[in-house]
Amino acid sequence: MEEYYIFSLLFDILLTVLCYGVTWARWDEAQGTEIVGLIVMAVAGTLMVAITICGMIRYTKGKNNIASVLTMKLTLFFMSFGVMLYTKDKVVNADASKFIFLLGVACLFICLTINIIKIMIKKDAAVVRWFRNREKECKSVAHAAEAPKPGRMERYKVEWLWDAACEVYCKNNHITVEELSDEDGDKIYDLAANDVALLVTWVIMHDFFIADDKRMEKWFEEVKNREQTGLFFLASACDYKLSRRDFSEEIIGFIDDYFEHDGVHECGDFSKDYESYVTSVLKKELYTVEFSWEEYDAFKEYIDKAYQAFVSKLLTAR
Repeated sequence: MEEYYIFSLLFDILLTVLCYGVTWARWDEAQGTEIVGLIVMAVAGTLMVAITICGMIRYTKGKNNIASVLTMKLTLFFMSFGVMLYTKDKVVNADASKFIFLLGVACLFICLTINIIKIMIKKDAAVVRWFRNREKECKSVAHAAEAPKPGRMERYKVEWLWDAACEVYCKNNHITVEELSDEDGDKIYDLAANDVALLVTWVIMHDFFIADDKRMEKWFEEVKNREQTGLFFLASACDYKLSRRDFSEEIIGFIDDYFEHDGVHECGDFSKDYESYVTSVLKKELYTVEFSWEEYDAFKEYIDKAYQAFVSKLLTAR
């Protein structure tokens, strides 16, 4: 997929340069409507590059959008090429230019139809998920006696800490919640997720995180090679959420003991370790530290120590 975007971008840049070159060379000789055709051709080349770049950005965020990118580029190509042919002074193929333009309109219609269907599917899926979650909540209330035992990690959401991180962020930046921009909201999510991102990075480094597909395995390798951060993985692959099934059986007992905030901590307490590291070592306030590999290298010693205590406990129990 990455190779497609790279080659496509190079081709689009070459095409754009060609379009501007032809426009520049023909500008003084162009007359009448041909000028419009040259402008359309140059603008179309620029838009081709823009569509590819947007597709690359969305792909890095986990969106597999090659089909929509191709459809948009075909739409732009056919419509602009049809207009360019039609605006030539000596039109000998008016019907052909109209046909090509109509192909572009057809591609546009297909693109809009596909996106409308996607939106409808997402809405339907959201409704289905709501009913399923509501059903689970009702069952949970009805069968409270069958609830998981305390100290067992089931799920974790960064949004649970967003309010606390938001309060610190607003205080330090002298703004109110109402003044927060979307960029501020994303920054707060990252600050609230920093502690868990360190733990997730450690889990990935030790091959204890379960991959759902080959793309996730690729992300694992990027984190291990430090090409991407654990925070990027937590945001892009996990949507700032964790569940019990994300961890292998080898490590879930350690996660239950070390990470579960409401349980009994026999081998260590993750939240206390992180708070001690931030306030005592870094001399900073909670929810003000951004992820860095230097920070991970320092904090992983806390996790290593707790894990060694957990392994020793298992060996003693045997």
